[in-house]
Amino acid sequence: MFHLVARAAKGRLLFSDAREATALWSILADHFPELIAATLMPDHVHLLVPGAPGLRLGHAMSTYTRWFEHHRRARRVSLWTAHPAPELVPDDSHARRTVRYVLLNPCRAGLVADPLAWPWSTHRDRVGFAAAPVGPVEAHRARFHAYVSGDPSVAVGGTPLPQLQHRAFALDDVAAAVVAVFRAAPEALITRHLARAALVRASWVHGNHDAGELADATGVTRRRVEQLVKHLPNRGSELADPALAAVVAATGDARFYGWPRLSAASGWRRYAGRASPLEVRDPWSQPRRTSLSPPWEDDAHP
Repeated sequence: MFHLVARAAKGRLLFSDAREATALWSILADHFPELIAATLMPDHVHLLVPGAPGLRLGHAMSTYTRWFEHHRRARRVSLWTAHPAPELVPDDSHARRTVRYVLLNPCRAGLVADPLAWPWSTHRDRVGFAAAPVGPVEAHRARFHAYVSGDPSVAVGGTPLPQLQHRAFALDDVAAAVVAVFRAAPEALITRHLARAALVRASWVHGNHDAGELADATGVTRRRVEQLVKHLPNRGSELADPALAAVVAATGDARFYGWPRLSAASGWRRYAGRASPLEVRDPWSQPRRTSLSPPWEDDAHP
């Protein structure tokens, strides 16, 4: 196993909003489909891969730089420092500790209070709360989460995984969980996307059986809503679809309430104080053509 680290150039941040972070996440996941663990930080990236990476990290960095330049409408941005040689992780004991270290980065930096609250790491994937998991999924998820979260930066005794709550939730609460589990922009909830189907189905499981309201909110027909919920099990029964089960369990859990409000995080100040201007407003905070009122706006701007 190899531990890769890539750092931003002096005076730069790799991202300052959810759209930039998710673009970088997607590019790295495409270049490293065999990822064991990963975390994106505003000024550096950690990756754990099972074999020698070759030139792929450099290619991924170049791909993101081109995307970043287009997104910022900038020309020839010096975004990265030269990345160091991969560090060999010698054995399973070191590998387990390195995975934990990588996943705890956002908590130890003061960006979030729980590893489950950071969208751009593989911790959610490991414990079954990502619709399209990147990297392995743990067989003993609660045990793994307790191991990672049992840290002074989170809680010495660890924190629990979300538990299914059998009560009615507002549509906005379900939508926030869908956005988090699918790592999707809010507009995916009103377009032809799996997230929209998950919003309808999870809302139904949580007791919202108003097909007209669900149709109006998501832009589908009432008939389509009825098709989506037709074969759902009775309330309290096990859900066969892992992504739907994750959304249902995550609904109402503050760790899955959309994107972190970075400007409110104590650790954000040291990133915001860098020279890189944070001039890009995240368009995901303004979903179009929907009655949903998203409470998960990315507030990364000082």
